[in-house]
Amino acid sequence: IPFARIVLLFLLISGAFYILSFKNIRIARNDTSNSKVVLQQFANLNIKAEAFIVYDSTKKKVIYSKNEIAQLPLASLTKIMSTIVALDLTSENTIIDIPSNNKFNNANDKYSLVPGKWRLGDLLKLTLVASSNGGINIISDKISSLQEFLGGERHFVELMNKKARVLGLNQTYFLNESGLDIN
Repeated sequence: IPFARIVLLFLLISGAFYILSFKNIRIARNDTSNSKVVLQQFANLNIKAEAFIVYDSTKKKVIYSKNEIAQLPLASLTKIMSTIVALDLTSENTIIDIPSNNKFNNANDKYSLVPGKWRLGDLLKLTLVASSNGGINIISDKISSLQEFLGGERHFVELMNKKARVLGLNQTYFLNESGLDIN
């Protein structure tokens, strides 16, 4: 349960950092009674996201959306699926060794991913909070080695895609473990 709270907190914090725009926004089809109220509540926001959904959990319906069925790369959510698969494969007490010869592309990774032995749970927490591509790359690489996957990290990504289907995320697919747009 503490790990689930961290994931939820991460989602809330990362969502708060997006500055969004209202181009191509629409009120959900079946919500005409509250349309003006909804518009007023969101009118002062500058939303620049390619897609989003505002869901009313009490009425169990979408009240505001933009491109809600578009398939877009979501790096932070990809790292969450990588975390789920990593924990499916091994314990959060598994030791992950970060070698000193890593050449991280991101300056944050260079300073936060200190070489040495890390408990998987701790490394996952840091990786999710920092949205660290280097951290999740190391995790998938090391777990792929521990599991002796023939396809290496590619097999890890296949497991992520299988997990998405098991969870009913039929429009979700992953190209890598970090979600870093490879195109």
